[in-house]
Amino acid sequence: MTPRQRASTLTALKRIGCTAPRSIKRDDGGFEVDDARCRGGRYDIKLNRNFKVVSREKQDRDDD
Repeated sequence: MTPRQRASTLTALKRIGCTAPRSIKRDDGGFEVDDARCRGGRYDIKLNRNFKVVSREKQDRDDD
């Protein structure tokens, strides 16, 4: 992942009210974000190659 891709991913997360992901990885032409802190808990989020959210799954644990 390039620094520009990481910055774009973090910007996309901020737009939907999320911060502090545990990890960001390239995945199937897009990006996979693990354990982002969002309003209402922690989520795993998938973004497409244009940094648009394609899925968002709430995680069971909420250990802020």
